[in-house]
Amino acid sequence: MRALLVLLGLLLPMAPLEAQFLSVEPDRDSAYVGDIVTLQLEAHLGPQETMASYVPALAGELPDGVRLLSADTLVRDANRVFVGKVRVAFYRPGIHEVPRLQVVLRHTPTDRGTPYSFSQPTITVATLAPAGNPPLKDIRDAIDPSGPSPRSVVVAALLALLGWLGMRRIRRRHAMPPAAEMPAAVPLDPRSAALAELDAIARDGWPARDPVRAIELAAGVLRDYIGGMLPAAAGALTTRELVALLPASLNGTADAVRRALGDADLVKFARVRPDAASAGSFVDEVRRLLVATGAGP
Repeated sequence: MRALLVLLGLLLPMAPLEAQFLSVEPDRDSAYVGDIVTLQLEAHLGPQETMASYVPALAGELPDGVRLLSADTLVRDANRVFVGKVRVAFYRPGIHEVPRLQVVLRHTPTDRGTPYSFSQPTITVATLAPAGNPPLKDIRDAIDPSGPSPRSVVVAALLALLGWLGMRRIRRRHAMPPAAEMPAAVPLDPRSAALAELDAIARDGWPARDPVRAIELAAGVLRDYIGGMLPAAAGALTTRELVALLPASLNGTADAVRRALGDADLVKFARVRPDAASAGSFVDEVRRLLVATGAGP
């Protein structure tokens, strides 16, 4: 008996996490062909689990006759349940399972994440026309088998020729020089891009117009930049999780980064309301931290 329990303990973690923790509830049990069916998703996480991906993804191929129209970002409610909606449409009559969706969960802050699948309820899809109607055919992607008519091809070619002749005549009359090629834009390095975002926050007047929003935007720039520097900080992390991954020094700015992110959390979660001067000082402090970190830890 003990050996059986040990075997079950080894096999249970390998089973897909489905109905008990990740559930799907459609807004209806039946629909007509082409109707939009809204799926309500719920993800119940354990105390130590975090989301590595907040947008549900397909687990495998999308079945024939099913279209995935949109997928909301999962948002955590007051009960630590991540909820969101996915909208699908069915174009084949019959009983169909909803597409298999999955998210990636982390069990520790440094975990790469494991994909887990939602449950798959069924939907009964009915046709709009009565059964046995001879003209009724399976609905498929619209394809025009005939293609463009010869007349439309001739008209299009004639219009293109007239347009080309007109442009050639105008260029000869005005001796238009050939347009100079625009130089290709050189992508900015991460630190320069982050500094440019801070300049845009100040240039748009956010500290004076909305101090709270200014601090949230500047903190987001700092969080994204620091997260990009840390290999283990993939995905969205809370301030506590991100601070736990910071190296001891970070070129001497680790403590200042912790303080800046902590102050931003007070504004976001504790409803601290700074004035315009405090918001401007916070943006300047974030700029100083970005410059001080250099190329990396």
